[in-house]
Amino acid sequence: DNFYDDGVTSVHDPQWNSTFHSLFSDPQLRVRWYSCLGNHDHHGNVTAQVAYTHAPDNMGWYMPNALYTDVVQVEEGTSAQFFVLNTYDRKRPLDSQLKWLTGELAKSTADWRFLVNHNP
Repeated sequence: DNFYDDGVTSVHDPQWNSTFHSLFSDPQLRVRWYSCLGNHDHHGNVTAQVAYTHAPDNMGWYMPNALYTDVVQVEEGTSAQFFVLNTYDRKRPLDSQLKWLTGELAKSTADWRFLVNHNP
């Protein structure tokens, strides 16, 4: 979960400052933060968490979609790919997410692959 108890209401929700910005304000922490949704986030506005990726000074928050993948160059010649699922999405059952994941893994050429989700 990114925001307890009931997610955020918008990109202007005060929790962005109290829960995210205040914790990660050190300049050394200004890196990309790969985020995934949890059950408490679905009590609020999930779209706002996705939209915050494009907000000015988002402090590295990154969630371009509720279900996404991203490739990062870790060092020269070595890449890592993150596959982020949304295991609480009632509109997109886990079966369809696993189908998406299988297709993305088949296309992946990354040296390292990481699956990110809320559930173990």
